[in-house]
Amino acid sequence: DDVDLPVQRENGGPAGIEAFASALPRADPRTVAGLLANPPDFAPTSLPLTVHMTALANLLDGGAAGTAELTTAEDRLLLVERRNWRHSAIVAGILPSLNEHRLLDTLAAALLFGADDVGQADRLLHAVLADAGRVQDVIRAVRGWIGELYPPADGRRPWGSMQPDRLAEHFFGDRLAMTPGLVEAPLTVATREQESRLLVHYARAAAQHPLHGALLTSQLADLCLRHFELLAVAMLDVATRVETPKPLIDALHRGTQQTDDEALITRLAAYLPMRSVRLASIALEVSQRLVELNRRLAAGQTPEFLRRLALSLS
Repeated sequence: DDVDLPVQRENGGPAGIEAFASALPRADPRTVAGLLANPPDFAPTSLPLTVHMTALANLLDGGAAGTAELTTAEDRLLLVERRNWRHSAIVAGILPSLNEHRLLDTLAAALLFGADDVGQADRLLHAVLADAGRVQDVIRAVRGWIGELYPPADGRRPWGSMQPDRLAEHFFGDRLAMTPGLVEAPLTVATREQESRLLVHYARAAAQHPLHGALLTSQLADLCLRHFELLAVAMLDVATRVETPKPLIDALHRGTQQTDDEALITRLAAYLPMRSVRLASIALEVSQRLVELNRRLAAGQTPEFLRRLALSLS
């Protein structure tokens, strides 16, 4: 549940820690007392979410073994999450049928793309788990497992999302850096909405991950170019919605320059918003490319090509 956490940066945020402690009745009182006596030393510019996540990590791991080398609150919280994933997957009979690496990649793919109904969920999971033994049984078990971990807010979708978004994007960045081909199979069955969700999560993970940001940015641009025909329209949509759209805009520029698919360029032109400062250079390039391709097609061709050329020039 959401917890209202006041931030007192001048004294290290003990009010935030105390609020978390009161919201977690099973927290060890000795751990809470120690944290309040020696609160984390937050910088004055720390975001409230950073304060809250660090306080939660302190309450959950209490400096447990294996956390000393983890430098971010996201890493520490994900270590706790992984223990929960592992335990619940064993109870559900998924481990050891799938190894843990495969399980984490499957969870990442499911949350990256999302699913609006059971049919979408099963197609997505089948693409990821096609080579698993007794695949239909595994898909049902994994779908139920993810839904129990992250219940959907509306009660209709097969699963919801990991919160907060920053924690989810850190997890996505870790898995995408470890398994660059993670999204290739799911893309073959993804809907337009799922493509857009993927690009939003990927772009934000690339922008925010403290360790793998440059690698993820390069991987995202390469993915968009390899699947330019498939993802071009989704890239236009997402480029106006994410805080750091550069990998998407760069891929749109390169893809538009390289393709000779007049139908694709026409589709891009149709999907461009009437006004967008962010996409202004793309709009110009798409228009110029459309004229160029239509001139090439119109040379010695039918009146239909001439009509389309006239439209592109207007």
